[in-house]
Amino acid sequence: MDNNLKVEETEVCINISDDVIVGISINAIKDINEVASVANKFTGNDIKDILVKKTVAKGVKIDRLPEGINLSLFVNIVDGVVIPDVAKKVQQAVKASVESMTGLTVLQVTVNVVGISISKELKRDKE
Repeated sequence: MDNNLKVEETEVCINISDDVIVGISINAIKDINEVASVANKFTGNDIKDILVKKTVAKGVKIDRLPEGINLSLFVNIVDGVVIPDVAKKVQQAVKASVESMTGLTVLQVTVNVVGISISKELKRDKE
C-alpha cells in the first residue's frame, strides 16, 4: 500500500507516522466536553492486532487501507450525556482534523465507549 502523498505533482514523498495520526485524533477528542478521557482499554482482537504489528496506541487504533484509513477510538464519557450524540461529535471532529491536517482520506471512525466518568459532586450527592 502506498501511504505517500503527492504534493503538486512533484517528487516529494511524505510519510505520516501513525503517532501523528494518534496525536491529531486525541487533540480533536480533547475539545469535546462530553468526553472525559481517551481510554487505553482494548479487546482481545486488539491485543492480537498489537502482536501482528497493527497500530493500537493510546486509545486509537489505525487500520491503513489502499483507499484510506479507518480509525477506532476508545473513550470514557461524562455521566448524563446522550451517547449517540457524543459519538457523532467525536466522529465528525476526528475525521475533519485528520483529513485537514494530513490529507489522508478517513473512511470510517468507530467510537467505542468503554466507560462513564461520574463527577465527584454527583458521587457525594449519592452518598
